[in-house]
Amino acid sequence: MMKRLHEKASITVFLSMLLVLFIGFIMMMTEHARIFGLRQRLVCATDSAMDSLFSMYDRELLNEFDLMLLNENELSNNQDIEEVVSKYLTMNANPKQDHLLLSGNLYRGTSSTAEIENTVSVIENEGELFARSVLEFMKYRTLGIAVEKVQEQLEELEMGDDAKTMAKEQQELEQESFDEQFLEKTNEEKKKYEEAIEESWLEKLEKLKEDGWLNFVLPFDQAASGYVIEAEDLPSKWRTVNFTWYHSAISEMEESFLFTEYLLEHCRSFTSTGETNKMAYELEYILNGKTSDKENLKSTVNSLLLMREGLNLFSAWKDPVLSSQAETAATTLVGWTGVYPAIKLTQFTMIAGWSFAEAIVDVRTLLSGGNIPIIKNSESWTLEFSQIADFLDGDLFLTAKENNGLSYDEYLRLLLYAQGRSDRRYHTMDVIQLRMREKNPDFSMADCLGAVQVKASMKAAPIFYCFAGSGYEISCEQSRMY
Repeated sequence: MMKRLHEKASITVFLSMLLVLFIGFIMMMTEHARIFGLRQRLVCATDSAMDSLFSMYDRELLNEFDLMLLNENELSNNQDIEEVVSKYLTMNANPKQDHLLLSGNLYRGTSSTAEIENTVSVIENEGELFARSVLEFMKYRTLGIAVEKVQEQLEELEMGDDAKTMAKEQQELEQESFDEQFLEKTNEEKKKYEEAIEESWLEKLEKLKEDGWLNFVLPFDQAASGYVIEAEDLPSKWRTVNFTWYHSAISEMEESFLFTEYLLEHCRSFTSTGETNKMAYELEYILNGKTSDKENLKSTVNSLLLMREGLNLFSAWKDPVLSSQAETAATTLVGWTGVYPAIKLTQFTMIAGWSFAEAIVDVRTLLSGGNIPIIKNSESWTLEFSQIADFLDGDLFLTAKENNGLSYDEYLRLLLYAQGRSDRRYHTMDVIQLRMREKNPDFSMADCLGAVQVKASMKAAPIFYCFAGSGYEISCEQSRMY
């Protein structure tokens, strides 16, 4: 009898011990599952809080330039970023915390806090995040159109580059041959040659090149804007290159195409309609970065003249009608020397000068709102050889007789393609800041953030035991960029 009672007691003790172990195992697994769930809850709450923060982008910047950027100075109620994230983190971690009956939950997480570890302004790291924001807007909108236009223009531009190379090689060969034979002439013959060149319009052309061409190419009813940039805190003055925690590699070709299309859509130029007492030539500023509208327009005009001169030189040299006119004039001018290379060199010099004079007509036409083809021929050529002297004296005002080809903005597109990405980014941010300050004098691109990194943490007490100082602190990191 006693033996049976002893055996039952042993079984009871054994089962009790097993039950304690089993209950402890269940408690341990439950606590582990709770901590894992609490961590996931914190990750989701932090992710939602970051979404809430990034939804506070600057509305005016979006309306004006289609950019979504977080402006630190424009947050509601003058809050800072850490306050906003902490507020939404607490709400998302325990959405029923203010409910009288449902405020408790199995996770029992408390004291949710957020700490901003890093923020990246769009002016940092060579404007990488600014370019990313521009491309995110553009790549779904104009990619097909941009690529098609670019391919067409690059094909024509390649012809222009070949023309410049060919003309340069031809000039070097003819100059070398001319030097060898011309030096054999007497000093008297050389003096006569120089006097003949000085008496022609070539000398007048060289003098005008030295004096500048802006006023010469402007439409007669328009004057250059007198706007001068006075701001000292432009983004381009604070360029930074630093290593950051995010990775945003951007294809240079993709950026060149899409960024340029963005600029043509959002920025003003000389031919834009409407008047403003602020910066009028934004595209010209992006190209040159000068401190006044007039200087930017002057630099742009010089670039267009150089481009059109090379293209016109190629067109005239290959066109038999135009080249024969220059050859006849060269023969009349220096044919008495009897040196064929001297005649050919003079012919080439006259074609080059004629091409530059035609380039003046081209640029004036572009500034007047007309179009100019990339490659010309005798039919589309405007300036007659006999009109060059009167034209350079200012007695003859001409614009292109045909209105086909590329417009002024489309020629600026070609110049923008060739611009360095750093200058293009920072000069664009300068333009945006200046334009936005017309409505908000305190606006600064340095305050616009493209990326934020935050560390969130949450404390939790154990469910099944509680000792002094016991508990958990769970943390996670989240980063976000537009």
